[in-house]
Amino acid sequence: MEISHHQQSGVAILRIRGDIRRGDPTDQLKSAIDELVDQGQVKIVLNVGEVNMIDSTGIGIIVRGHTRTVERSGGLRLVNPSKFAMQTLKIVGLLNILSIADTEEVAVASYAE
Repeated sequence: MEISHHQQSGVAILRIRGDIRRGDPTDQLKSAIDELVDQGQVKIVLNVGEVNMIDSTGIGIIVRGHTRTVERSGGLRLVNPSKFAMQTLKIVGLLNILSIADTEEVAVASYAE
């Protein structure tokens, strides 16, 4: 898994390529989110358009990141999840909790609302 990071309008955008599954990929994602939150960056967008699969460990990391950012008056948005990822999020009941956008621009703009 690869993670690239950039900022747009005060929002951290993490672009993820590869599966988010137990082991090194989830460790990488957890570290990336934790580092941002620890630096005070609590408006985060995860672009998962190039992620085919998210396992339960990956979902746990995303939920934990969401919780940590919301506790600090921020949030965590998902962008462009695959059909399989959407099904997984639906099965575990997270579509009502997580904000999902079609593009990074829409996700970033949602923080201004």
